[in-house]
Amino acid sequence: MLGISLIKDLESNLEGVIAQDKLFDVEYIMCAKVPHEDGTWGLKETQHAVDVFNKSGQVLKEYGLILVYHHHGYELVFSTFECALKFYTADNKFENE
Repeated sequence: MLGISLIKDLESNLEGVIAQDKLFDVEYIMCAKVPHEDGTWGLKETQHAVDVFNKSGQVLKEYGLILVYHHHGYELVFSTFECALKFYTADNKFENE
Protein backbone atom coordinates (compact mmCIF):
# COMPACT_ATOMS: atom_id res chain seq x y z
CA MET A 1 0.00 0.00 0.00
CA LEU A 2 1.19 3.52 -0.82
CA GLY A 3 0.88 6.62 1.35
CA ILE A 4 1.45 10.16 0.10
CA SER A 5 3.25 12.80 2.12
CA LEU A 6 4.33 16.39 1.62
CA ILE A 7 7.99 17.29 2.01
CA LYS A 8 7.07 19.80 4.73
CA ASP A 9 5.56 16.91 6.74
CA LEU A 10 8.64 14.77 6.19
CA GLU A 11 10.70 17.67 7.47
CA SER A 12 8.63 18.85 10.43
CA ASN A 13 6.01 16.20 11.27
CA LEU A 14 7.68 12.87 10.59
CA GLU A 15 6.19 11.28 13.70
CA GLY A 16 2.71 12.15 12.42
CA VAL A 17 3.51 10.72 8.99
CA ILE A 18 4.72 7.47 10.58
CA ALA A 19 1.70 7.18 12.88
CA GLN A 20 -0.78 7.82 10.06
CA ASP A 21 0.87 5.45 7.62
CA LYS A 22 1.28 2.68 10.21
CA LEU A 23 -2.42 3.04 11.02
CA PHE A 24 -3.27 2.32 7.37
CA ASP A 25 -0.64 -0.43 7.00
CA VAL A 26 1.32 1.53 4.40
CA GLU A 27 4.63 0.16 3.14
CA TYR A 28 5.69 2.98 0.79
CA ILE A 29 5.50 6.71 1.45
CA MET A 30 5.68 8.83 -1.69
CA CYS A 31 6.55 12.49 -1.90
CA ALA A 32 5.46 13.74 -5.30
CA LYS A 33 6.65 17.34 -5.37
CA VAL A 34 9.01 19.76 -3.71
CA PRO A 35 7.33 23.19 -3.73
CA HIS A 36 9.36 26.03 -5.20
CA GLU A 37 8.80 29.22 -7.12
CA ASP A 38 9.01 29.00 -10.91
CA GLY A 39 12.53 29.40 -12.19
CA THR A 40 14.18 29.10 -8.78
CA TRP A 41 15.13 25.42 -8.69
CA GLY A 42 18.87 24.96 -8.45
CA LEU A 43 21.54 23.19 -6.46
CA LYS A 44 20.46 24.84 -3.18
CA GLU A 45 16.90 23.54 -3.54
CA THR A 46 18.16 20.14 -4.65
CA GLN A 47 20.46 19.92 -1.63
CA HIS A 48 17.60 20.81 0.72
CA ALA A 49 15.30 18.18 -0.77
CA VAL A 50 18.02 15.53 -0.67
CA ASP A 51 18.80 16.37 2.96
CA VAL A 52 15.13 16.02 3.92
CA PHE A 53 14.77 12.78 1.96
CA ASN A 54 17.94 11.26 3.42
CA LYS A 55 17.06 12.17 7.01
CA SER A 56 13.41 11.15 6.84
CA GLY A 57 14.17 8.08 4.72
CA GLN A 58 16.57 6.79 7.35
CA VAL A 59 13.98 7.19 10.13
CA LEU A 60 11.20 5.68 8.00
CA LYS A 61 13.43 2.69 7.26
CA GLU A 62 13.73 2.05 11.00
CA TYR A 63 9.92 1.73 11.08
CA GLY A 64 9.83 -0.61 8.08
CA LEU A 65 8.63 2.12 5.71
CA ILE A 66 10.16 2.98 2.33
CA LEU A 67 10.37 6.57 1.08
CA VAL A 68 9.95 7.09 -2.66
CA TYR A 69 9.99 10.28 -4.71
CA HIS A 70 8.21 11.04 -7.96
CA HIS A 71 9.37 14.21 -9.64
CA HIS A 72 6.15 16.01 -10.56
CA GLY A 73 6.75 19.38 -12.13
CA TYR A 74 10.39 18.85 -13.02
CA GLU A 75 10.48 16.09 -15.59
CA LEU A 76 10.43 18.38 -18.63
CA VAL A 77 12.87 21.04 -17.42
CA PHE A 78 16.35 20.09 -18.60
CA SER A 79 18.24 22.45 -16.31
CA THR A 80 16.49 21.00 -13.27
CA PHE A 81 17.12 17.45 -14.42
CA GLU A 82 20.75 18.28 -15.13
CA CYS A 83 21.18 19.80 -11.68
CA ALA A 84 19.58 16.82 -9.94
CA LEU A 85 21.47 14.31 -12.06
CA LYS A 86 24.80 15.99 -11.32
CA PHE A 87 24.00 15.98 -7.63
CA TYR A 88 23.04 12.31 -7.51
CA THR A 89 26.01 10.94 -9.45
CA ALA A 90 28.90 9.75 -7.33
CA ASP A 91 31.50 11.96 -8.94
CA ASN A 92 29.15 14.85 -9.90
CA LYS A 93 30.03 14.42 -13.58
CA PHE A 94 28.04 13.42 -16.59
CA GLU A 95 29.50 10.54 -18.53
CA ASN A 96 30.00 12.82 -21.53
CA GLU A 97 31.88 15.58 -19.64
